[in-house]
This record gives sequence, C-alpha cells and structure tokens, in this order.
Amino acid sequence: MNKTYLNLARKWRSKNFDQIIGQDLSVRMIKNTLYLNHFFPVYLFAGQRGCGKTSTARVFAAAINCEMLSEFQKDPRKTVLPCFVCTSCKAMEEGNHPDFIEMDAASHTGVDNVRQIIEAASLLPLLGRKKVYLIDEAHMLSKAAFNAFLKILEEPPASVLFILATTDDKKIIETVRSRCFQLFFRAIAQQDLHKLLVSVCEKEEIGFDEAGLQLLIRETEGSARDALNLLEQVRFSSDKVTEEQVLRVLGSISDDQICTLTNHIISSNDSSPQSLISYIATLKLETFAPEIVWQRFMLVLKMIVWQKYGAPVANISMTEELKSTLAKVPLKVMISLFHFCCQQEQLFLKSVDKHLFLSMFWVRIWAIAHSQASVGDVKATPVKTEPPVPQKKTVDRVVPQPAAPVAVSRTEHPNEWAAFLESVAKIDDQLVVSLFAQAKLKAHDKASGLLEVVFLKKFELFQDIFSRKESEWFAILKSVFGDNVQLEPIFEESSKAQPQAPAVSKSVAKQAMPEAPVKKVFYQSNNKVSVTNKDVPLDVSDKATWAMTHSLLEHFPGTVTEFKEDGDE
Repeated sequence: MNKTYLNLARKWRSKNFDQIIGQDLSVRMIKNTLYLNHFFPVYLFAGQRGCGKTSTARVFAAAINCEMLSEFQKDPRKTVLPCFVCTSCKAMEEGNHPDFIEMDAASHTGVDNVRQIIEAASLLPLLGRKKVYLIDEAHMLSKAAFNAFLKILEEPPASVLFILATTDDKKIIETVRSRCFQLFFRAIAQQDLHKLLVSVCEKEEIGFDEAGLQLLIRETEGSARDALNLLEQVRFSSDKVTEEQVLRVLGSISDDQICTLTNHIISSNDSSPQSLISYIATLKLETFAPEIVWQRFMLVLKMIVWQKYGAPVANISMTEELKSTLAKVPLKVMISLFHFCCQQEQLFLKSVDKHLFLSMFWVRIWAIAHSQASVGDVKATPVKTEPPVPQKKTVDRVVPQPAAPVAVSRTEHPNEWAAFLESVAKIDDQLVVSLFAQAKLKAHDKASGLLEVVFLKKFELFQDIFSRKESEWFAILKSVFGDNVQLEPIFEESSKAQPQAPAVSKSVAKQAMPEAPVKKVFYQSNNKVSVTNKDVPLDVSDKATWAMTHSLLEHFPGTVTEFKEDGDE
C-alpha cells in the first residue's frame, strides 16, 4: 500500500512543547497549568494564521491525557510531554483518540452543531482523564450558537475541557470571551522562522541560498505554515530556493525594480514622463500580481519617510541611486505622496484592470511630485532686484512700487469655484449639491490639474456620493478648471471647511435687517374680536441654554419662533 504523502506544513507540525517556536510565554503558561494540575474549563487561543494555535492545542490535549502527566508534575525538567509512548499519546498521533474532538466552526456554524457538542459532553471520557473539544475558527460561530454555548460554559462538566482557536477574537461575543482563559499568540520572529526553514531544508535535502530564504521569510509575515507552504512551492518549481524563484512563485517585483521605479518618479535629474513610461514598459507589469506591486510600492514610500527621519530601514533593500535621490527630495513632498496613495487605495482595489490603473497612477504621481518640488524651489529662491542707478539731477520723490509677486502654480481660484457651485446647483441630486455647497476650494495646480477641495469631516464615510451624477458634475468641473483637472477630496473638521459666504458691500452690511413678520390671527368670541400672536419669536442668544438649537441653526439658518395653539396661554 502506498504511503500517503504529507506536505511540509503537516509533516513538520509541532508534536511536543519543545518543537513549538516563537510562543515561549504561552507554552510556559500551559506547562504551569499541567504542572499545578489546575485546568480552566475553556481556553481561548487567539493569534494570526500559521502562528501555532491549533498545533499547541493538540499538544496540550495530548499532554492532558498522557500517562506520564503524574511524572511530569513530580519533575517537569526530566519528563517530556506528551510522551507518544502510552496508549493515549499513540491514539492522538494516529488521529483516532476517542476523547479528542476537533470541529471546524467555519463549516459548523449553527446551533445544532453546538447542541450536539453539549449532549456529547455529558458523557464520561473513554480513554483519558478529560474530553477535549477543539473548536477551530471559533469566531465563525453564529450568535445563536454562541448563546447556546453559554450554558455549558457557565456550568461545565468536570471531565470536559474546551479550546477555542481564532484569528479574530474581537468577533467572539463578550459574554463568551469573558469566561475563557485567553492566550495570545504573536507572529513568529524572523530568527525563529529562519532556524525552522534551515532545519527543514537540511532534512528534506532542499538547496537554498540565504537571500532566497530571507525573502521567503519576509513575505510570509511571521506565519510558519505560510513559510513551509511557500518553501514547498519553490521546491517543486526549481531545484534550489533562490530570490529569483521566490519572486517568480509569488508574482512579486524585486527590490531593485521597485526602487528604480520610485527613483524615476521622485528624481528631479533627467526625469520625465517619457522615461517613466519607458521603464514601466520594460517591467512587463502584467507578469506581476498587482496587489503585491502596490504593497511593495507603498512599503518603499514608507521606508523613504523613515529614512528621512533617520529611523532604521527594514524589509527592503534600497539602491544607492535611490538613497542619493532622497537627499534632494523634501520630506513634505514624500508625506504628501504617501497620503495621496492612501486616498487612492480604495480606487485601486475596486479597479477592474489593476495593471492599467497602476501605470496611469504612477504617471499621475510623477506629475504631483514634480509640481510640488517646483513650487518648493520657487518659494525657496530669493528674488534678486537690481540696485537703483543714482540720478545726478534732483527729481520729485517717487513712491516705490512693490515688487511683483513670484508666480506659483498652486493658487486659489474663488471666482472659478463660485462659477462651479453656481452650475452644479442645477444638478437634480440634492445630496451631491449639498456636498459641494458645504465644501471649500483649497488649491488648484494648473500644471498637473490637481484640484484640492476641503469637505466636511462628517462626509468622509459617504464618499460614494461622488459617484452619483459624476458624469454631470465632473463635466462642469472640466469646463471651469480645464480638461486635465483631477479632484482630490480632503476631509477636515467642520470649522475648516465652512462654505464661503457671498461678498456683501459695506453699504448693504450697514442696513438693518427687517424683522420677521409676526403672523396675527383674528378670531371672534362672545361678540368680541381679539387678536392673538400665533408665532412668537424666541431669544436663543444664550448658547448654553439653547445648545441643540444652535447646532440646528448651523445647518438650517433662520429665525426660531414659538407656535401657540388656540387656547394656549
């Protein structure tokens, strides 16, 4: 009979506490539990994927029912748990222990599944000391299933122990989480992963070089399972684990390529849109996974900002050419580019053709970077004026004229913005009209077409409003600000983004505003005619007393009156 092939992640799964890597604190707490013989009815193992939660739970379950537990409690330094010699440990190793039940909550989310566990938990263990239930991905249980689970958590049988493993403990309801003994599993350190992979490569006779192994460790982000799975993929694609093979399997871009691309974008020496587009063409962007390319580009921008602040740079190897360019680029420009990229990330994720989006996005980033750099250069350059030539003859005193201001590309255009608001008010969508009416123009860069508009902070969660009637308002925007206009929304506090009030002449401002007319109602009673004021204006000048009223007046300006019904005194 052919032996079943196990992948590396299953073959090299931890089988005892000494083989669990990177979780020293959690392992120590579990060992102390076994040594003191103090068991909690419910344990919650929380941590990212591949950090050893399920493996630790299985080792813990095997140790609880191991026949060598009593010897371990006498001398824990000389006894190894589980022993894998006794009947219980052998049954655990073969995967047929009658007192160890593992359930995947992702596929067993209902109340009926939990009720089956509750009914079976009332039975005594057959082989070991306790019946151990391991519920993997416990956060996938429905709310009704959690509520059904509460009963047995409050009054658990002495012979039952539950272990909940989850990658998102916040999704487990508080009433369940508060009844658990919680252990948090952190991401495995790169040094520990390196030792594991070197050991596996040597035992499996897999060739590797250090650069390829370091890249593999970096890309798996502290997950031992992901690292072993990726190692196996590279193993079947090549006879040696190299950096090139790892990049090919991942569909990722190399550090040199992404650094050269970034240098084309931010460099001011011999940099042009043509050279950037030519380099993008040589990359053969379609051969890379776009999400990974985006992630690497954002990582480079973050590393550049760190480099500017003098912080150590990790996770990426910067080229010398890029390092020399960084000295010439202002920190403000890099932070602005990173902020703009964060704003565009949702558009990238929703894009149908992400490769095309990346190409056009980088060209736009180049325009923004160079327009901001040119503005900084103009502002930093002092204006040189020629000294006046002395005149021999006495002439009348001439009032000196102020020097002409230095022109910059980023300016405000209140008249154009007012024209845009006047046109956009005709759109048949009051939400869109209200959104722009409460906005304020910040700056317009004619070179790149970037139009910065400040919107109220409260509208940040409703950015989908921009897509409504986009064909209409964007056409108006282009007609006013030019065909190359690109809207960049900025969301700030309400005090910074109040709509501009229309200009009022001084003569008009001095005129007293007419009082609001008070409606009078005449009625006849007992042959007498009386006059009653139905609407009485209220004095709401005291903000402390009329706080809610002042909040309403900010959005709905007008006069506050009191309306009295007939018969009110």
